[in-house]
Amino acid sequence: MLTGKVLIAEDHPMFRDGLEMIVQELATECQVLCAGDFQTAWKLGQQHPDLDLLLLDLKLPGTQGLDGLTRFREAFQLCPIVVISMLEMAGNVRNVMDLGANGFIAKSTPRDGLMAGLRQVLEGHIVTITDDPTPVVKLTPRQVEVLGLVKVGKSNKEIAKILLIADSTVREHLSEAMSLLRVSNRTQVVLEAQRLGLILE
Repeated sequence: MLTGKVLIAEDHPMFRDGLEMIVQELATECQVLCAGDFQTAWKLGQQHPDLDLLLLDLKLPGTQGLDGLTRFREAFQLCPIVVISMLEMAGNVRNVMDLGANGFIAKSTPRDGLMAGLRQVLEGHIVTITDDPTPVVKLTPRQVEVLGLVKVGKSNKEIAKILLIADSTVREHLSEAMSLLRVSNRTQVVLEAQRLGLILE
């Protein structure tokens, strides 16, 4: 049973209030901490290193891509982290889980389903609840990094310098990503990766 501290990091007040009510229904004795941006959430996390559960929105102000999840996972290795997001594309869910989240629950999930998912995570299970039927396409972390830099307009030479790899290696990563996503140029590969949630817009 959950009796400790829960941090809810969600920028939409109504949805945040709804999550708080669900958590308090799950565990009336727990302390619920709320934040509407990453800076506040991070500060609360530092003030309460004994968190028992973190509910995290991916598009939290102050984050870019999945860096908020990455930082929390590194800092709170024993705390279950559940991402609750509208970005339920299969590729995005896979990336989230690969980064060590204990669960992904789509914001479209009904209240009862959300509560059931949280209970399962607290019991030690890995949970994903989405409505997206898209088959999962798996890119390597390095391919995701390369595409993220292509998205912001970096050339192959600039990407190579940033990632400390050879120009030819950048080309190989791009070629492999294009093949996986069945597109033929760097603009299309970025757009398709965004559509599938493999990189965030």
